[in-house]
Amino acid sequence: FAAAVLPQIDECNPTVAQLLVDNVNVDGVEAPMKDGYVYVKQMVESTYACLGISCADVGEYQSDGVVFAGMEQCQDGGGGGGSKKKSSSGLASGIIIAIVVAAVVLCLALVGGGLCWWRHAQEAPATEHEKDIEMEGKDPETKNAMI
Repeated sequence: FAAAVLPQIDECNPTVAQLLVDNVNVDGVEAPMKDGYVYVKQMVESTYACLGISCADVGEYQSDGVVFAGMEQCQDGGGGGGSKKKSSSGLASGIIIAIVVAAVVLCLALVGGGLCWWRHAQEAPATEHEKDIEMEGKDPETKNAMI
């Protein structure tokens, strides 16, 4: 989704476009969201005025009325997005861009959630079967001490 809006963001602010590439490229060597999803989201938001959209167009990322931390709706005014002006077709393209940007924000949240899930899965306690396998071959006193 980020690739779809990348040319427009690059036209507004090439630095933000490169930041997006560096952080959303899941095929890259570095971990996704190396600069943090909240920072990347804020930088993308700084291009909204140039893109012809507002924070209200994009909204917030939520589930069942609960807004995810760091995914609150931004406040318009003062973004350093550039000087691109809306054309007469700006409303239609603005809506398309808002949808794509919302999709990018969703991707950022999914990557962040996936990383949290992965970390949690790495720390999960062993199952009873895994504990049984681990205790095979140990003397009875060691087994009793582990239970």
